[in-house]
Amino acid sequence: MPMFTVIPPESCLLSIKSLHLSSVQFWGDEYVATLLKRCAALEDMVISRTRYDNVKLYSINVPTLKSLTINNSREKRTDDDKENHGFWINTPVLQTLNIKDTVSNFLMLEFTPENHSAQYNDPMNFWDEPAVVPECLLTHLEIFEWRQYENTVQHRKVAACSATCLKMATLSARNGCYGGKVGVCYGRSADDLPTPAKVVQLIKQHNIKYVRIYDYNSQVLKAFANTSIELMIGVPNSDLKPFSQFQSNADTWLKNSVLPYYPTTKITYITVGAESTDDPHTNASSFVVPAMQNVLTALKKVGLSRRIKVSTTLSLGVLSRSFPPSAGAFNSSYAYFLRPMLEFLAENQSPFMVDLYPYYAYRDSPNNVSLDYVLFESSSEVIDPNTGLLYKNMFDAQVDALYYALTALNFRTIKIMVTETGWPTKGSPKEKGAASPDNAETYNSNIIRHTVTNQGTPSKPGEAMDVYIFSLFNENRKTGLDSERNWGLFYPDQTSVYQLDFTGKNGGFRSNSSGGNSRGRSESWCIASSKASEIELRGALDWACGPGNVDCTAIQPSQPCFQPDTLVSHASFVFNSYFQQNGVTDVACSFGGVGVKVNKDPSYDKCVYITAGGRNNTKATKMVCEILLFLQSDDHVDYDHESYDMKLMTMIL
Repeated sequence: MPMFTVIPPESCLLSIKSLHLSSVQFWGDEYVATLLKRCAALEDMVISRTRYDNVKLYSINVPTLKSLTINNSREKRTDDDKENHGFWINTPVLQTLNIKDTVSNFLMLEFTPENHSAQYNDPMNFWDEPAVVPECLLTHLEIFEWRQYENTVQHRKVAACSATCLKMATLSARNGCYGGKVGVCYGRSADDLPTPAKVVQLIKQHNIKYVRIYDYNSQVLKAFANTSIELMIGVPNSDLKPFSQFQSNADTWLKNSVLPYYPTTKITYITVGAESTDDPHTNASSFVVPAMQNVLTALKKVGLSRRIKVSTTLSLGVLSRSFPPSAGAFNSSYAYFLRPMLEFLAENQSPFMVDLYPYYAYRDSPNNVSLDYVLFESSSEVIDPNTGLLYKNMFDAQVDALYYALTALNFRTIKIMVTETGWPTKGSPKEKGAASPDNAETYNSNIIRHTVTNQGTPSKPGEAMDVYIFSLFNENRKTGLDSERNWGLFYPDQTSVYQLDFTGKNGGFRSNSSGGNSRGRSESWCIASSKASEIELRGALDWACGPGNVDCTAIQPSQPCFQPDTLVSHASFVFNSYFQQNGVTDVACSFGGVGVKVNKDPSYDKCVYITAGGRNNTKATKMVCEILLFLQSDDHVDYDHESYDMKLMTMIL
């Protein structure tokens, strides 16, 4: 790693027009300023910071600088949390500013009157609105790009401070308006499967856009060419050791096994190893991180490290504790492997990939785990005693346990991707009859719906997460209990084992019972009891608008459901929203006894009470509308999702 111990003489820097500082250590903050002061002709500068940088304040005072790029998205070190790190920029002729920063405590623009283009990717999570908005933002900024926008109060404030005279803004939502992505796993441990070409046709017929395979079979890669289906390929555990030992092995593999098919085959992820910690007879996990590093280096050499992400898949077994979710913790015996792996993921913005199977939790402990709770059908809730959060299904509880485990190690920014989940259609007598087509259809239908509607988890409401359903076909060559060979969605003749809507857009949550847990269209509503006390109503209303994750915008002043301005009226609208979004069950309308189910639509004037089958004010719609509201003109916005091109909206929806 380079370290500036002596600043080069001024004569050596006078003619430099472009400077890239990457992983550079200085003797002190003042050395940065001294170095830049001697770059009298500098026009273009790139700063790429890593966790090893020792500069707290980057002072960039360069009168000639026209373009500045800052990449400062590394994961914080534990000892940095209480220290101030940031940038002070004084560049009077700066025209283009590109910032990617999730670490700094501050960024000060002292004087940039010529700045006309800015790109801000993954901004800081916290925003303190300045008393005086910098003049350059109010009077000069005309082009604005914001990637990974979230519909939060802080983000709306940042946007409002930047919007006075914009001519064009490009906005990319972090979670997207249509929730997480749903893919399928295409395992091939069978001797009766259709050809890869036929499999691809089957996948296309069912509108499946994302597929995971477990190797890099050339015939499979060829079959996916020119389909636009995003493919996740895998480096098997058997290849981990040679990949970790020599960079040349990873280079050769990429050259011979991947590049001949890319980009006609749309490869987006490479999983280096699969559940390596679950095999006690090998030392595979010790090779994972070096192998990941070498695969990433190979991708960098050909310029694909940003287009193809590198990660590895793990099982829930990496946790030593998963309940309650807030106590989630990684098994300390895997520390040698987990910390460097998490550092790799954080530095490269790769997801934490995990295979989750609530089925096994029920199968192994049916007396302690409710089948309804595992199938997303539970009418009761499990409470985390540490946080007070309510869990309606085991999947969310398992995901949150991982989030809390990541947070405990200070890796809270890493996203989770579920690379396997599903339910078997057949099992042995030892498996208590849980494995059945009906249960499989219920679980997979509900997990798809849960994903695409962007529900998130109790600790991460609205957080989009991609999920892959296991598996496309039964795999008769697998060993173990009968269920191991019977996870398939389709028979070898390509007919469906059961019906499954992979888009998740048709209908609500599915129930395999005939009782009151059906989540289809409802003809009932939930309102507040007129006999309830003000304290009871206020407590229930605050809970619904907070931990209950209800969008309460409609009851705010000037909104359609604000009048009549009474606690009963406001609570009724919010209670119904929660009721419709959470199963249309008696429990979802209880609110401690102050909720009442009715069969007459309580809608009035422009205040529409939603039903489960027809939510006309979903978060996705709200998100699009509120993103556009901060620009109050008739100028053009390019909203970067699904190629939508929208005019600015000048009214509140």
